Amino acid sequence: RTFITTTTGYFGLAPQKTNAGDLVCIVYSGAAAYIFRQPEPDVADTPGSFVGEAYVHGIMQGEYLDTAKGEDFTAFWLK
Repeated sequence: RTFITTTTGYFGLAPQKTNAGDLVCIVYSGAAAYIFRQPEPDVADTPGSFVGEAYVHGIMQGEYLDTAKGEDFTAFWLK
């Protein structure tokens, strides 16, 4: 595990292979946060990838969902 911080001030622990720019995601009704890597912009039709499970202080037990605004959410799908 490695220590991470988000652009919005959260901090936590994530897989060692987590990179700057990876996304911290909460899956609706999930018990953990997850790290996803966005697809490379210059490689057509390449899906993003799952990096692993993370602990991010302040979002793990639904706290984030109680205070988040609509613009804080992005819907996406995985191949």
